[in-house]
Amino acid sequence: MHLALAGQAAQTGPASDLIVVNGATGDTRGMQEMIALMGRNGLPFYQSARPGATQGQAGLIARDDVVLIKINCQWNQRGGTNTDLLRSLIQAILAHPDGFQGEVVVADNGQDQYGAFFEGGSFDWLANNAEDRTQSVQKVVDSFSAEGRVSTFLRDTITGKRVGSTTPRT
Repeated sequence: MHLALAGQAAQTGPASDLIVVNGATGDTRGMQEMIALMGRNGLPFYQSARPGATQGQAGLIARDDVVLIKINCQWNQRGGTNTDLLRSLIQAILAHPDGFQGEVVVADNGQDQYGAFFEGGSFDWLANNAEDRTQSVQKVVDSFSAEGRVSTFLRDTITGKRVGSTTPRT
């Protein structure tokens, strides 16, 4: 299915700009097109002292950032984040033109007792939203293990822990 969006101006402000690449499948080519389109619209993907088509001082991701990618892992199959797109996004971050030295953390709160099987979220569903349905979030992250800077964190592991509050001192 192809989604075609027509440009429209917001009637009230503030308004957000939407940048859309039509016909992409989540592969690296689509991500590269998105990053190039962002640059052409004044939003460089990479923060860098060196100006360029996809980089500049106003860029989103610096070479030493900790990038948190919030996904949806509460549901399997089409209810979860597309893992092809996740792979392409991580590849793009790691390809920072200044050499990425930061960390990428893929995270979600799977809601502990909810989800497709009432067991909370999972980074390792058997059926995933991807061209290769066996490509789970964890498989994507593990494929970057040589980089040593890509990890996952599922908040389900800490949602049952209570945190005490303290009364502010006056």
